[in-house]
Amino acid sequence: MALFICACIVAAFVSSLFRVQIDNDILNAMPRTDRVTHDAREILKHNPVLDRVVIDLCITDSDPDKDRLVEAADTVAERLRQSGLFKTVGIGQIAGVMPDLLMDITDNLPLMFDRNDLEQIETSHLTQRRVDDFAKSTRDMLSGLQGIGQAQLIAKDPLEFRYLILGRLARSVFHQDAQVYKNHVISGDGRHLLLICAPAFPATDTTFSRNLTGILNELAGELGTGVKDRSKPVILTHLGSYRYALDNERIVRRDATRALILITGGIALLLLMSFPRPYLGILALVPAIAGTMLAFFAYSLFQTRISALALGFGGALISITVDHSIAYLLFLDRTQTSSARYASREVWSIGLSAVLTTAGAFCVLLVSGFPLLAQVGCFAALGIVFSFLFLHSVLPMFIPELKAARRPPLIPMENLLKRVTTSRGWLVFGIAVVLMLFGILFAKPSFHVDLSSMN
Repeated sequence: MALFICACIVAAFVSSLFRVQIDNDILNAMPRTDRVTHDAREILKHNPVLDRVVIDLCITDSDPDKDRLVEAADTVAERLRQSGLFKTVGIGQIAGVMPDLLMDITDNLPLMFDRNDLEQIETSHLTQRRVDDFAKSTRDMLSGLQGIGQAQLIAKDPLEFRYLILGRLARSVFHQDAQVYKNHVISGDGRHLLLICAPAFPATDTTFSRNLTGILNELAGELGTGVKDRSKPVILTHLGSYRYALDNERIVRRDATRALILITGGIALLLLMSFPRPYLGILALVPAIAGTMLAFFAYSLFQTRISALALGFGGALISITVDHSIAYLLFLDRTQTSSARYASREVWSIGLSAVLTTAGAFCVLLVSGFPLLAQVGCFAALGIVFSFLFLHSVLPMFIPELKAARRPPLIPMENLLKRVTTSRGWLVFGIAVVLMLFGILFAKPSFHVDLSSMN
């Protein structure tokens, strides 16, 4: 029966893995009640510029080949378009909207300049010589093929003020030494080509980040060796906020996994030293593990997302339930034969009050307004309650009765405590307390409240 219940718990845990999405986005852990952090979160999530993927293609030869750079850029752009991960790749689409942009600027010229701009234009453009030059160039253009369709623009802006605005836009997007060559932006020295891409998914989507990183790494290998066509190697460098999202996911997973491993390993070592029969010590971990699985299942019934940090550190908090298991197993592991029902009855009342107060304290975090703390509190409270119930309902089924122990003179933990409580031990303890009090005088705790300190 006990094995069947454990199998059901494992099955429930596995089924919940398909219903709950483990969130690795640090933005979702930010407080939402504060107006400042709420606005910052909205800007970070909805600012399209922050999602841009920037790719730099570079040739290190002393005599750079622009056509080779363009060829490599076309290869990269085609592969990225085929991937379905991007809405636009490169500046080719900009050429299609340039006529509309030019017309909008011309129609709204009075709104494009302030007083200082108009004073500079008066001294630089509104001179007799410049007006004559504009009139001559306009007459020459209209007499040729390039003047077709330009009459409306010339009528609205005969002195070509629109190009002053376009120059400002170009300087705000590209470096002043950059040049456009075959619909690509190339640096002044001809060594670098800039490819700007607009993704079809949010940069915080780590699935998109992983897929894109794989494609770009593959392209970097192909272009860097030039093995396909034996051409000049091109160095591909890519960056963007998607890299931060992917790095954050890896950091969060690593930290959460490390927390669980260290906590579990440390508690397991302590349990091995606390029982004359070591397997009973390891058995004390079973309720905590079962409680964590049941907590995840219960959480999945009313929530679809949970932070990886909440899983890691909430699971570490649930591990405090080994205290109840230790108390239960110490009553069971006696020098005379004892029953599981007796041990459960002895620790039930004390353990129940401790569980209720601890779970209630964690439930208070639900109203903190901090999503991460709310998830940790909910997950830990559920885990503590389920661990306690598993301890008193299922664990006694494994060992209904335990024979008397042949207890050695002192188990390791008792031996350690005996040494500490001797005269010499109290001396060592006193020295430690003095050093602690002396250290407090020089302690200068620093509290970080900025978002970067959460990384």
